[in-house]
Amino acid sequence: MRQAARGAIEADLFNRSFARLAHTEKTAAYEAAALVALLLRSGETREVFDAIKSHQVLNVRKAILQIIRITKEPNALEGLYSLLEKNSLPEEVHKEVDETIKEIGLVLV
Repeated sequence: MRQAARGAIEADLFNRSFARLAHTEKTAAYEAAALVALLLRSGETREVFDAIKSHQVLNVRKAILQIIRITKEPNALEGLYSLLEKNSLPEEVHKEVDETIKEIGLVLV
């Protein structure tokens, strides 16, 4: 799984799929969401958290956080905490990250 995720990153599929996360066509959005889930599950999360921190489109940031909530990926907690510690997120994204941590934390308990 990690090799598939690395291949997607190296081929720049992940960065090109961001806009598709907020796409009105469901098929395109599902494909992009599946790629994010693959990266999360494989532990290749740097690009995911970079996007949450700095993507220009707010809905893309929210979509990534929603995917983390849906997958309930425990490996994402460390990255989410790191985003909060840096305190560089817009208020709305900060709130979404906090809610995501709470949801995942409830599952892990």
